[in-house]
Amino acid sequence: MRRINTITPRENQTGPAFFIITPLVLLAFNWLWTQIFTFANHQFPNTANIPSTTIQALVGFILSHLDQFGGALVIYLITFWFFSLLIQIIIKWLSNTSAITLRLHLFSPTILGLLLLDAIAFVPMTMLGYRLPLANLIKLPDFISQVLLEKSALGLAVTGGLLVYILVLIKLGQVIPNIMAGQSFRQACKNSWHNVTWHQVLRFIGSVIANLVVLAILAALLYGVQKLVEITAIPLARHSANVLMVIFTAAIYALTTWFIWQINRHILNPNRLSFNLRQHLGLGNRLLASLVLLGCGAVAVTTENSWFPTVTRQPIVISHRGVDGDNGLPNSLESLKNTIKSAHPDYIETDVQLTKDNKFIILHDTNLKVLTGVNNTPAELTLKQITNLTMHIDGEKAKVPSLHEYLDYATKHHQPLLIELKTSMVANKKTLTAFLKEFGPELTKNHAILHSLNKNLVQNVKENDNKIKIGFILPYNTDTLPKGKNAFYTVEYSTLTPQLVRDIHAQKKQVYAWTANDRPSMYWLSVMNVDAIITDYPSRLQSILKEQQSHPHYGVALLRYFFTIQHTL
Repeated sequence: MRRINTITPRENQTGPAFFIITPLVLLAFNWLWTQIFTFANHQFPNTANIPSTTIQALVGFILSHLDQFGGALVIYLITFWFFSLLIQIIIKWLSNTSAITLRLHLFSPTILGLLLLDAIAFVPMTMLGYRLPLANLIKLPDFISQVLLEKSALGLAVTGGLLVYILVLIKLGQVIPNIMAGQSFRQACKNSWHNVTWHQVLRFIGSVIANLVVLAILAALLYGVQKLVEITAIPLARHSANVLMVIFTAAIYALTTWFIWQINRHILNPNRLSFNLRQHLGLGNRLLASLVLLGCGAVAVTTENSWFPTVTRQPIVISHRGVDGDNGLPNSLESLKNTIKSAHPDYIETDVQLTKDNKFIILHDTNLKVLTGVNNTPAELTLKQITNLTMHIDGEKAKVPSLHEYLDYATKHHQPLLIELKTSMVANKKTLTAFLKEFGPELTKNHAILHSLNKNLVQNVKENDNKIKIGFILPYNTDTLPKGKNAFYTVEYSTLTPQLVRDIHAQKKQVYAWTANDRPSMYWLSVMNVDAIITDYPSRLQSILKEQQSHPHYGVALLRYFFTIQHTL
């Protein structure tokens, strides 16, 4: 009968070293992963050049760039393999077993698969502020969470499924060390499920909740300090915000270290004798750990270039889809009229799509079903058919407007437009030429500007009419900027970083941030030197920017930094 190795943990003296070394390891590997992934992202073909017309065109593009896709994939795989080796070394160090020796598995598909599942489970932790290697690199734009909040049933289902997923992975937390101890995958799962009790799972979850409470209290205290500085010593406001940013980042590294220790204590080695923090971390070790953490905070903020800059630009205000709060149905003529009256923003953003008879309408969705109940795309109906349809949202009703009537009203009321040309228009160059010929003079009269997700469309506009200002939309910041003749980049605000703002300005181009609706995001963007902010609440943004003109307030912007996921180190 085959003898199954079992792990018999004993108390070890890794505690003091762990709390001093781990923050440095986290900082080093977060920096390393960021550099590697940035390099790998540059190997990919520019996503702006990926065709969006047909599946056949997309497949052809991928096949013609297999070397670039393959090169990036190889880098990702090597990085993940190295990460798996690092995790095994850490598990071996922490386990310190007396009965057997854990063996490293250099090429174990099982361990690689388990670590991938764990990394996915850790993504929500990075959203709460933890600095966990690799998982930190997954940036989820805020519009995803907004969709889950707006669709409560979907949000509850996703949250419930995620909780079950995490609980199962916690119960299976000993599988990797068990495999390293020589157990089969099946036996490792069985033993882990039996050994990690629900009591230990709840204690671990309790420690995570305690971490987050401490983090929230610290954020509130630092916010209070910043507001006090802004009341008593305005010239020092930016400098104090930067210092507090370092302190908070250091605290995040401390809590991440503690989080990893709790995994070790409650999951990997639940039978270990309890570690007395005060006994093993004397005054000297605690001072050293504090200095290390502050150093990590300073290095992380510096490496990310996250320092609050001197404010040199006043962003313009752009109304997203022509609304000002709940003053009308988005992209309707009614909301356009109401927003001009209530806010008269610098620009009103709207969306243009092509109809079956090569006319142009104001519409965001690629299908009319949600707004009108008619299950057709704009390209399947004529202008007359679409403009006769009635849109319905939250009790609001309005007709689908044509571009002619929308642009005509805006021009007569001296309201410039920012028009998004939907990617469906790129299917035919003649269509774009006809669009510019028909609307070019009126766009110029309106002082309108354009932007699009499709780089080819942007280039074609500049080739046809070099006088029209046009930008390229980045729906997700991959830290790689597609270069072209665009005058600005429209960047999803929650993935926007101070470094990206600097990089874009270095190209002598502008930064338009979309779509910031909450006050913390507006305050944060107001001190980030962006050139424009797109929002559903232009009146709210106008009042904040007016307030910021007298002297910038960094307190709310600091809160935005505390609780966002755009920072990876």
